[in-house]
Amino acid sequence: MTEVTGSSYVYCLVDAEGLPRYVGVTMDLAKRMQTHRTTRSRFNPELNEWVASLPGKPQYVFLEEVPYRGRQSVEGYYITTFRWAGATLYNRHAARHPVQFISWRGQTMSVRAWELALGLPQRKIRK
Repeated sequence: MTEVTGSSYVYCLVDAEGLPRYVGVTMDLAKRMQTHRTTRSRFNPELNEWVASLPGKPQYVFLEEVPYRGRQSVEGYYITTFRWAGATLYNRHAARHPVQFISWRGQTMSVRAWELALGLPQRKIRK
């Protein structure tokens, strides 16, 4: 099997107020923005409904260019960060794989350590 190399692009679809609604990662940003409008995911009907309700193409914010091998960790980092900040995202999971550790810009920490480093609020545990 051939290993994929190169860069990936982490992006965020935003609503009319500029608030994050979905975090994704792709190797071709222009093509991915087009497919968000024309292709429906059978795995995420809520995202499909939101995109279909938009008057035009979804607006996006480019977040970061990352190595292909680190793409899911960085995507998970942004999803976790935005959710901790109170964003309501259409992402169904934190990332394609459960994220326990995040490697970003040469540092590897647990998700909780990143949250603490960013000053994100402590999670309240419900009993």
